[in-house]
Amino acid sequence: MKNIGTIISVLFSLLLLGSCIYQNEPLGPNRAPEIKTFSPHAKDLQIIAPDTCLFVVDAEDPDGDELGYRFFVNDSFACSGDSAEIYFAHPGIYDVKAKIYDAQLSSVIGWKVTALKIENEPPVITWYFPEQLNVAVSVGDTVMFHIAAEDDEPESLDYIFMRDSTMVSSGSPEFITRFLQRGQYLFSGIVWDGQYGDTVQWHLDVTGFPDTIPPAAIGDLTGWPGDTPGVVHIEWTAPGDDSTSGKASAYILRTSSFPIRTEEDWEGAAGKQGEPVPSPAGSREAMDINGLNPGTSLYVMIRCVDDFFNISPLGNCIYVIVRGYDIGGEAVNVLTGEGVAGITVSSASRVDTTDSEGHFFLKNVPGYATKITAVDEQVTGDKGSYYDFSQSIAIENNYTNIDLYMIPVLPIYSTYEPDPYQGNFYFFLKEITNTTGEYEKPTVWKNWNHWPVNVYNPPMVYESPDTVVDLQEEARKAMAEWEDVTGLDLFTETTDSLNADAIIKYDDVNKYKHHVETIETNEDGTPGKRVMWIYLQNTSASVYVYPHVVYTHE
Repeated sequence: MKNIGTIISVLFSLLLLGSCIYQNEPLGPNRAPEIKTFSPHAKDLQIIAPDTCLFVVDAEDPDGDELGYRFFVNDSFACSGDSAEIYFAHPGIYDVKAKIYDAQLSSVIGWKVTALKIENEPPVITWYFPEQLNVAVSVGDTVMFHIAAEDDEPESLDYIFMRDSTMVSSGSPEFITRFLQRGQYLFSGIVWDGQYGDTVQWHLDVTGFPDTIPPAAIGDLTGWPGDTPGVVHIEWTAPGDDSTSGKASAYILRTSSFPIRTEEDWEGAAGKQGEPVPSPAGSREAMDINGLNPGTSLYVMIRCVDDFFNISPLGNCIYVIVRGYDIGGEAVNVLTGEGVAGITVSSASRVDTTDSEGHFFLKNVPGYATKITAVDEQVTGDKGSYYDFSQSIAIENNYTNIDLYMIPVLPIYSTYEPDPYQGNFYFFLKEITNTTGEYEKPTVWKNWNHWPVNVYNPPMVYESPDTVVDLQEEARKAMAEWEDVTGLDLFTETTDSLNADAIIKYDDVNKYKHHVETIETNEDGTPGKRVMWIYLQNTSASVYVYPHVVYTHE
């Protein structure tokens, strides 16, 4: 008996232990979760398919157990969590349930959802204009058609107008047309929701005769370059609606690279915008044609139409230059600084000859111009009195000032035989300025943009076993020689090397070739500051035999 009592005691202890696994109250029974709140509050719902509905449940477990949530639609699992956003794509009845559970028990809440389908109601035309369905009009009259309609979704309606079997308008509930020919027409106004529609029809009887008299031809068209690059200004006399009386309806302007002589030429010409509204016959008209290529030329013609779209005959076609860019300046003798008359200056297709003071003006230069040239000879192959001048240009403003520096054809005398410069000063100048144009060397040499040049000429005495040379004095002789040749006051001396234009420096260590370095440059490409290097060790013979020649050359 004792053994039986012991067994019963053990079984009872195991039952108590089992109840403690899932409950906070080990001695009490497990209780189901309690639903506290839910949404939607109504359990019988109606929606319009397709639509979405949000379901939310909040529950607690009286025993403090952890809860789980699951949603089902028509007994099919939908999702986990305490909320579900369910999409009802089609009409029908749906059974939505939320199941809340702990380890042993669960609670359920459900909703009945009825998804309805709203039947599409056809649109109905409630008003139309003209209100009479049989309409009599005359040729040239304008008629407005308008329809108004009701629908369950009025924003989705499309409005269509048909003339006989041709659609003439779609989208707007209003359509305006003008009748230019006599005859009978059937116009239909249709309102359409994508599935159903409604229609109204008008029968129109158009009587009378159309206007067949076109405006007169525009025969006095004139034009010239406009005020700004890319513009042409034109003027003419307004014709009438019927030949030379009345007022036309519109102008049509066209341009071409070729003369406009025939209707075929007219069809091939380019249309331009900006034509003015026609004035009464006999009035003076004017307009600017914009957006053209500056400095180019083109042919222009203008015609007009009346309210019956009769177009005027071909008028006069003019050839006009588009306003381009202007280039002006002076041709200057580089030796005297004076203007040179009779120089032919050209850029692209524009040409001018300098006046008595050397001034020139090139008007309406094309925007694609990249070079300006100046020559004085009239016979090909003849050098003339000045060497030909050529310089690259970049046109950026309406007006560009460029001075042309003309080099006189001067002889040069050489003690060498054969003469490497062929008695030609220009060949000598190209060599000493390194502007031969060969191997991508420049062809334009830009020297000082002013004179006199302020020179720092420091004291320096060259001594050798044979002689002593005052190089500062020799430099002065070289500058004086240049001034004697040109007749100009080219140089001044300064003791301030920092503010000097040209600085003479001596090197008695290295054996380099005498040379000049430009260490500062002005915006116009001319030198702002230069240094003349004299190397005493390398060419000592020239320094004491021909000292001033060294400075003259450099």
